[in-house]
Amino acid sequence: MVVMLAIAVYIVAMFNGIVYMYRGEFGGSILLFLMGSLLGILMMVTISEMLERKWKDTIAVLSSGTILMLGFQSHFFRIMTAVLVKVGIQRDFWTFDILTLIGSFAIVLAFYPIIKITKRHAPILMGMRK
Repeated sequence: MVVMLAIAVYIVAMFNGIVYMYRGEFGGSILLFLMGSLLGILMMVTISEMLERKWKDTIAVLSSGTILMLGFQSHFFRIMTAVLVKVGIQRDFWTFDILTLIGSFAIVLAFYPIIKITKRHAPILMGMRK
């Protein structure tokens, strides 16, 4: 179901074009924009329900550490970019596409142990008291 919804959102986005909501531009058609929005919301609700059933504790840890991810994500992306260049993947290929999605997923995975350690040893960084 999620894969079908993702494909539907992608197809609607291809037909609708680029959306600049901050400028009041919703792509080629407001109806396609609304259809893509509703499909995207349905997809996210479905994914959220799946994650809640299977990884409730993991999601709780990650959501409690979003302030850490926000604060350090730019440093993480710089390190990741340097590693990719060292491996031979040039910056030209690191555009907003599947590689960025993979990079974002890598950040979430990498921050899980960082959040656990910070929660235990430096909770003040997450707005908590010891």
